[in-house]
Amino acid sequence: MSGSGFFSIGLSRLIRYFYGGFLIIIIFLLFKAKETYEIITDLPAEISLIATLVIGALIYVAHRSIITPIHHLCLILLFKLRPLFGYNMTEPSPDPTGFFRENYQLKLIKSMRAYTALRRSDFFPHRENLDIAHAENGLLVMTATGMIIVAVLSVCHQTEFGTWVHYIVLGAILMIVSMIPDWAEHVGECRYMRANKDDIRKHLIKAGIIDGLMTKSVLIFGSNGEKKMKFEQLMKFIEEFIQTNKSVFKNMPYKISENYKPKENWNDKIPLADNHGLYFYLDLDENILLIGKAEKSRLGNRVCSHLEKGIQEQDKMFENHQWIDDKEVAQEVKEGIGKGLFYIRCMSINSEYYIAPLESFSQAYHKAVTGDLPPLNKRIG
Repeated sequence: MSGSGFFSIGLSRLIRYFYGGFLIIIIFLLFKAKETYEIITDLPAEISLIATLVIGALIYVAHRSIITPIHHLCLILLFKLRPLFGYNMTEPSPDPTGFFRENYQLKLIKSMRAYTALRRSDFFPHRENLDIAHAENGLLVMTATGMIIVAVLSVCHQTEFGTWVHYIVLGAILMIVSMIPDWAEHVGECRYMRANKDDIRKHLIKAGIIDGLMTKSVLIFGSNGEKKMKFEQLMKFIEEFIQTNKSVFKNMPYKISENYKPKENWNDKIPLADNHGLYFYLDLDENILLIGKAEKSRLGNRVCSHLEKGIQEQDKMFENHQWIDDKEVAQEVKEGIGKGLFYIRCMSINSEYYIAPLESFSQAYHKAVTGDLPPLNKRIG
C-alpha cells in the first residue's frame, strides 16, 4: 500500500498518525471531557478525521524526534547487557548501531542516523512488512508515553495518589514489553546487514552519512601516534575507484601479487616482475611504506632500484638502501628496510596509460585519510 494508499503516505504511517491523534483525544476526554466532547460533536465527520490525522502527525513527529531516540538508547543499553541474556560479548554486536560503530567507526548518534537512513532506503527486503512491524511496536511505545503523560497530568490536577501511580506503572510495563519485539527485529536486521555488507556502503554514501573514501579499519596508530594505512584498505579504495570510473578505466584487467618478503625470498623472482604497474613496500604489519610505479614491463627492476644490495648478513641485507641517510624517515623504518624485514606487493596493469593516474590517486588518498604521504614517498606522482 505504500505509495498508493491514503495521501500516498503508506499504511504504517497512517496507523501511527491516526493513533497519535486518537491518544490525544482520549487524554483530553479524561481531563476536559465536556469541552472535548462538544468540539468533536460540533465538527463534521470529515473535518474530525482530518484533524485527528494532522494532530496525530504532529504528535508522531514529536514522538519520533524525542521518545524514539530515548527508547533506542534504552535498547542499546540492553544490548550492552546482553551477557545477562545468554549472548557472548566476544561475538559481533547484534545491534544495528553497534554494526555501524564496528564497521565504520561512527559515533553513537551518527550510528543511529545511519540505521534510520538504511531503514528508509530500499536495502531491506519486504520493507513494507518491516515498516508495519515497527509501526505496530511503535503503538506500544506511544501508549506507554501516553500513560506517563496522563500520570503527570493527574499529579497536576491533584488526583489521588493511587491513580497516577497506576498510570506510571502501566506505562513502564508497556515500555519494557515494547523492547522485546524491537530486540528481535534489530537482531534480524543486523544479521541481514552483516550478510550484505557490500550493499550498505552505497546507501550510506547516498545518504551523506559517510563519504566515498571511508570504510572499516582505514587507520591504525603507530608507536609515536602517527597514522598508518593498511594495504588491504588501499586496495579496496583502488578497486572502488576503478569501478566508480568504469568509463575511464574500461577493459583494465589487473593482478595483485602475494606478499614477497626480501629477507626470506630474495633468491626467488619478485612476482609480476616482468609487468608494468604499481608496487608497494609494506611493514610487517602490512602498513603502507611506499607507493611507486613502473612502466615498460620493469616492475622487478623498479622495485629493486631502491635497494642497493649490501653484505648477505642478517642485519646488513640492504645496508645502503635509498633512505638510509634520510633524516625524515623513522629509524625503525630504515632498519626494517635494511634488514629486509618488509613486504613487497606488485600490481600489474595491462595498459601503461592507467599507471600514473592510479599511483597519484593512491598517494593522494593516503594523504587525504592519514594526513601525510606514506613514509618513503616524498611527493605525489
